[in-house]
Amino acid sequence: MWLCVRQLFLTSCAIYGLKRTAMEGEKEFGTAARQFVVRHFYMDNGSKSFSKAMKAVDVLKKAQEMLPQSNLRLHKIASNNAEVMRTFPGGSLQLMAVNGMHLSLKRNWRNG
Repeated sequence: MWLCVRQLFLTSCAIYGLKRTAMEGEKEFGTAARQFVVRHFYMDNGSKSFSKAMKAVDVLKKAQEMLPQSNLRLHKIASNNAEVMRTFPGGSLQLMAVNGMHLSLKRNWRNG
C-alpha cells in the first residue's frame, strides 16, 4: 500500500506544479497556453485538438516557453498535421512514414 500512496502523492505534486506554473505564466504567455496546461494535461501528457495548425503551433510554443520557468520541459510533440510537425526542431519529434506521408505517431498501448 505504501507504493500506491507514494505514487498518488508524487503524481498530485507534479500536477500541482504544472498547474501552478501555468497560472503564474498566464500574464506573460497568455490564456490559451495556461488553459492547455491546466485543462489538457494528465500526468505528463498533454492532448488537445486544434481547428487550425497555426493555433496549435502558437499554443505549443508558448507552453514550451512557459514551463521552463519551473524547470519543466515540453517535448516529444506529436501531430497528424505536417505543418505543425515542420515547425518544431527535429530533436523533439518522432517521425514515421505512413502511406507516403511523414506523420508523427505515438502509441502507448500494448497488443495482446
